[in-house]
Amino acid sequence: VFTDFLPRGSNGATWVRTVRHGLALWQEQHPEFTAFLAGGATLMVDSQDTVMHAVPTYLAVCILLISAVVFGVFRSILLPLRLAFALLFTLAATFGMAVVFYQTPLFHGLFPWLVNYDGLCFEIV
Repeated sequence: VFTDFLPRGSNGATWVRTVRHGLALWQEQHPEFTAFLAGGATLMVDSQDTVMHAVPTYLAVCILLISAVVFGVFRSILLPLRLAFALLFTLAATFGMAVVFYQTPLFHGLFPWLVNYDGLCFEIV
């Protein structure tokens, strides 16, 4: 099955995952056939999944390396901990505000064009 659309927001990605699960169930019942989902939508969902699985490792490595450098330079245990907290707090606040703006109706009165958005999305060119 080839899709010629990009998944916009969480509904498009959920559709791709649901269809993939349905195709896997169908393939279990018909082992002589092979069915898979392809196209732009699946490429976007695969990219999103890859990025989301890599983010915790990326954050952990960055925090550990930055903390090691700060500890080595300043010989303080409290300063790297404070820096790690500040980094995580800033990221949480940034992504939290993005969720509030784009995935809740709180700011639809101020920004009416947000009604048409179903979340943040990115494109691979």
